[in-house]
Amino acid sequence: MIIAIPLRHNVNTFYVNESYLHKFKPLFINQYNLDMLELCDGILLPGGYDLASAWYYNDIDCNQVDLTNDFLDFYLIHYAINHHLPLLGICRGIQSINVYFGGSLQNIQGHQEKIHKVFVNSQIYEVNSYHHQAINKIGTNLIALGWSQDNIIEIVRHSNYDILGLQFHPEKLDFEYIYNYFNSKLLHSVSLRYFEDDDSI
Repeated sequence: MIIAIPLRHNVNTFYVNESYLHKFKPLFINQYNLDMLELCDGILLPGGYDLASAWYYNDIDCNQVDLTNDFLDFYLIHYAINHHLPLLGICRGIQSINVYFGGSLQNIQGHQEKIHKVFVNSQIYEVNSYHHQAINKIGTNLIALGWSQDNIIEIVRHSNYDILGLQFHPEKLDFEYIYNYFNSKLLHSVSLRYFEDDDSI
């Protein structure tokens, strides 16, 4: 199983966090090797710095915006749709998904380096949190599946495509989550697998 992961660009450095890399073969993608995508079985949009607020016509404060990252995420979402590949977005990844489908973001308080509750199908779970921005207006055909206790959207899926977005970092709680998601290849049966299988919560 080969999963494409965009390298995040910051100043003169490309990087990806090690916590995303478990059990599958990563294919690191940047703007110079997009042709390699034909080898991949799925796409993971990892965390990173903020998207430019100009994408959704807002002037909210953002941290270390780099349009290289934005364009690459949008290209990969487009590619996943056109090639019928499963796509998982984590933290910044869910934000890229939301903006791609016409949604917007907002700055929020109380979610940076915190453990907080998420409500999913009338159940309550604890998740980690490392973000200061989150979904404001939800994108077209995205369905919210989970909310934090202060009503921030934490989980979305697309109604037509195999696209799932998580605002938290499941790989820091269950290092096999990402592998299990892509291994199943069926979004509707695994979108909440982490919550169903992890007895530690």
